[in-house]
Amino acid sequence: MTHITDLPDEVLFQIYNYLEVSTLKALQLIPDFSETVKYYLYRNSLYLLRICDDQINSLTNKEKPLGYELSLLDTTTNNNNSNNNNESMKKHISHFRHYQVNLSLIKFDNLLNKLDCYKDTIIQDIFNRDISNGNGNGNSNGNSNGNSQGQVSIKLLIQLNYSLSTFNQVKDCLVNMDKVSKYFSNNGKNSITIDLELNSHDK
Repeated sequence: MTHITDLPDEVLFQIYNYLEVSTLKALQLIPDFSETVKYYLYRNSLYLLRICDDQINSLTNKEKPLGYELSLLDTTTNNNNSNNNNESMKKHISHFRHYQVNLSLIKFDNLLNKLDCYKDTIIQDIFNRDISNGNGNGNSNGNSNGNSQGQVSIKLLIQLNYSLSTFNQVKDCLVNMDKVSKYFSNNGKNSITIDLELNSHDK
């Protein structure tokens, strides 16, 4: 009799398609399924990240986007223990293939300055990789997928918080959205979609 653990990984992945995330996380605690579940979640889950310009901190939490704040991964501003934790977290995040990055801003130049600070460190480590060469994304049998299966997809959601006095920022966003996408494109290897959301506030 064939046991479920003897099934090929791709068959297990088809079964996992019908399970809730909470069930998969519970299944991951069982050693026989740990590696395949982990790989499945990395390959299929959407990871939310956020980048806020410094002026967003003056707004209420309701106006801040969802997602893990990228500035928390900045090793240049933390102690050694924090740096070790940051590297582990960064490695964990880099295993995913599907991302949504929420970019919340009041002034477009502030966002570009922050992206410039991150492009050779955090952005490089998370998004600029070749999955076809492995990077921990092979399946439990040690195989890896080609570019067609392994391409990183990133949805960029620019959330502009504007007032009457800063309405000119809307034009700046519309004209320069391509500049933002280039930070995440990995020289055209990543699949990028970009949306603009306008939020009016009274500041």
